[in-house]
Amino acid sequence: MSFRIGIYDLFAYTIPGLVYLALIIYLDTLFDLINSLDFYKLNIAHLIAASGLAFVLGLVFDPISDNLWFSLLKTKNSKLKAIDEMVRRYPEFSVNVKPDDWILFLDHIKNRNLEMGSEFDSVKAQSKMMKNISFGLLLFGLSFLVAFFIKDSKIVFLIGSITYFLFSVILILKANKFHNWYYCFIFEAIISEQIKIENYVKYSQPNKNTSSE
Repeated sequence: MSFRIGIYDLFAYTIPGLVYLALIIYLDTLFDLINSLDFYKLNIAHLIAASGLAFVLGLVFDPISDNLWFSLLKTKNSKLKAIDEMVRRYPEFSVNVKPDDWILFLDHIKNRNLEMGSEFDSVKAQSKMMKNISFGLLLFGLSFLVAFFIKDSKIVFLIGSITYFLFSVILILKANKFHNWYYCFIFEAIISEQIKIENYVKYSQPNKNTSSE
């Protein structure tokens, strides 16, 4: 199986990876795990290396966030529900598709309209990015909660923990919405190819008697 990274995947992994990298730096300053970084000595090479590391972290944590976090809140049977929604919205069409047919439809769409396929990839990447950022914020919330108990119960850690948990839930719900949209868009695109505009809009010859008046 080939492994390809597109521009959308690059952002979907790298941006959350920066959150994970920030978490590692925070844990280092909190627990003195390694020598503290001297940010004043960082240069372009360090930033490029950090971006590469962020991408790797995002790639590694993606299945972890999917199994430990996103799976708890995402819509079950999202592909099947997308088909049900398609049938509900377009009852005039006879639909005989299976949930796993979406990948065949996506390949068909990309062969016919690469720009539309790219838009679908963008929706999927946004869902992935928000899912992973949400997981990073969840880990931040947990680290702040731990800090609350081991750092003299400072209220700022408790407030920070609640804030991170809140934004984490907001993002994961948003990621789930984009996840559902992704499959809905694919199935609806197939339906749209079967629609004949002339069945809905027809040219009507103007009445000669009316125009002469």
